[in-house]
Amino acid sequence: SDFRKNARIRMLNRISPQPMFQRSPAFFAKPFQFALATLMIFLLGGTGTVFAAQSSLPSDTLYPVKTASEQTLLVIAPPSFRGQVALMIADRRANELKRLNALGRNNQIPNAVSAYERSIKQVQDVDHLPQEVIDQHLVTHQEVLNEVLQKVPEQAKPAIEKAIDASNNARGKTNNPGIQNRQNH
Repeated sequence: SDFRKNARIRMLNRISPQPMFQRSPAFFAKPFQFALATLMIFLLGGTGTVFAAQSSLPSDTLYPVKTASEQTLLVIAPPSFRGQVALMIADRRANELKRLNALGRNNQIPNAVSAYERSIKQVQDVDHLPQEVIDQHLVTHQEVLNEVLQKVPEQAKPAIEKAIDASNNARGKTNNPGIQNRQNH
C-alpha cells in the first residue's frame, strides 16, 4: 500500500503540468521594470548632472546644463515667484564674473558679461517684482562688479564697465508696465 501510494505520488509529480515557456530570470524580460529602471537612471543621473552643474562657470562643460536648469525653473515657477528666480539668476551671473576673475579666467569675462546683461533683462521683464527689490540686488551687483573692476587686467575692464552700465541703467527702470504704473502713482 505504501509502495502504491509513493509510486502514485512520483508518477503524478512527473506528469504534472509544466509551463509552456520558462520565464527568463533576466531583468530585461520584464518590460515594465526595465522601463521604470531606465527612467530612474535617467532622472537620478540627470538630477546629479544638474546638481553638479550648479557650480560651473562659462566655458565649463556643464555650464549649459546650469543655465538650462535655471531657465526651466524660471518657466515652471509660479508667476508670483518668477521675479525671485530671475533675481537669483542675475545674482549668479554677477558672482560668476567675480569667480572668473579670481580663477584668472579673465578671457571669459566678455561672454559672462553678455550673460549678465541677459539676466538683467529677464529681471526687468518679470511681473510681481517691485522695483525697490530689483534695485537692492542691483546695488549688490554693482558692489561686486566694482570690486572685480579693480582686479581685472586692462583688457577685461571694458567688459566689466559694460556690466556696471547695464546694472546702472536697470536701476529705477522696469519693462513691466504694471509696475511702472504703480511707481508713477
